[in-house]
Amino acid sequence: DMTAHSGIIDYQPTELTLKARAGTTIIDIQQALAEHRQRLPTDFPMYSFKATLGGALAIGHTGSGRPFLGAIRDHILGASMINGFGHQLIGGGQVMKNVAGYDVSRLMAGALGCLGVLLEVSLKVLPRPPLEQTLELELGRDQALALMRQLAVEPLPLTGACHLDGRLRLRLGAGEALFQATAERLGAQPMDD
Repeated sequence: DMTAHSGIIDYQPTELTLKARAGTTIIDIQQALAEHRQRLPTDFPMYSFKATLGGALAIGHTGSGRPFLGAIRDHILGASMINGFGHQLIGGGQVMKNVAGYDVSRLMAGALGCLGVLLEVSLKVLPRPPLEQTLELELGRDQALALMRQLAVEPLPLTGACHLDGRLRLRLGAGEALFQATAERLGAQPMDD
């Protein structure tokens, strides 16, 4: 249980980087980022209000935005951990740079804690879009897949897509005008998030 090891260590809004202890809740991080109109780089899982940064990285769950925003491992700049021998290991850094070889800190994403206990994590963060809202269409599976393939190659600011129970949901991060134009073009209705 790493919840006692929490807190944001370093947050640089102009550099789009954040360093936090593994027990820091996702909600606390989201609140700090919201003050500067920024967001976490992926759809972190929120299975409870106690969900932590370390837990999210350990399970490697990226969410419905993965095809559009990338996997969680793509946004890890560095991490420190304690291995099974009690040694503290540090991988990566706090800034994006070209590195020869494989960045070991990215192995922690999805490792379920098998490689060690996460202590601290440095991440890239993203600017928050002016508006993020979901459109909903009633479509069968095959039509939904065809539309998602078509939209994937268009320059639309998609940040998530899901087909469930005969409904296609498309999340867009854009200005109001583009959102409305896309809704009208697709014949979709805005959905309450």
